[in-house]
Amino acid sequence: GTPTGIREIDSIGGGMRKGEFWVICGETSAGKSALTYQMLIPSIANDEYVLIFTLEMGADEVFARLLSCRHKINLGSIMSPKGISIGEGKSIKAGSRLLICDEPNMSIDFICSQCEQLAESHKIGAIAIDYIQLVESDHRKGETREQELSRISKRMKQLAKKLQCP
Repeated sequence: GTPTGIREIDSIGGGMRKGEFWVICGETSAGKSALTYQMLIPSIANDEYVLIFTLEMGADEVFARLLSCRHKINLGSIMSPKGISIGEGKSIKAGSRLLICDEPNMSIDFICSQCEQLAESHKIGAIAIDYIQLVESDHRKGETREQELSRISKRMKQLAKKLQCP
């Protein structure tokens, strides 16, 4: 599989495999987003298309978190008003295949269509959705939120399998 860049996870499961659907869960502020972004770094470094759909943060904050993970820079120093000088070679390559979408109220249909559209012309290395509870879907009469999330998860798994990427 594609390495996650986290030795402990890679030694257990061998990395992220094509078509796998991973769910990272935990308590509020436990580092779920940071872990997710850190797991995408190897795909970004390999110049693969990586799509991030963020319903929680803006694209600038996601990018700052990716820089922080990639170069082991304190996130606070990147996000501070003063900022820091990263220096040449200390960035995610300009023109990289990293695509971050921070549109509000994204639906599962929108996410799937964006991924499928890109996959028509490019191989996708990884897709991340942060976070599933905020993904919109067509609520069916009598359906609980738990059932709706289960349906969204099923669509995400089908998408990963169809596009052959984690």
